[in-house]
Amino acid sequence: ASIVDRRAYDTAIDKAAFPDAASETFWSSTRYESLFGDAYNAAWVVSFTSGGWGDQAVSRLFRVRCVR
Repeated sequence: ASIVDRRAYDTAIDKAAFPDAASETFWSSTRYESLFGDAYNAAWVVSFTSGGWGDQAVSRLFRVRCVR
């Protein structure tokens, strides 16, 4: 299960469950393990604009959403 709604764009989240959700990028709690060693201090992020995901340097400022 996922809170990302891949059928939606520009708020790719279940609007019934999160009616006031921001269409922005949010941190995951999972650190990104680089193939190039520990020099890249990063974690996974999820974009609730597009529903995509990727890694970003932990020095970047993004929102956090608590889910269980």
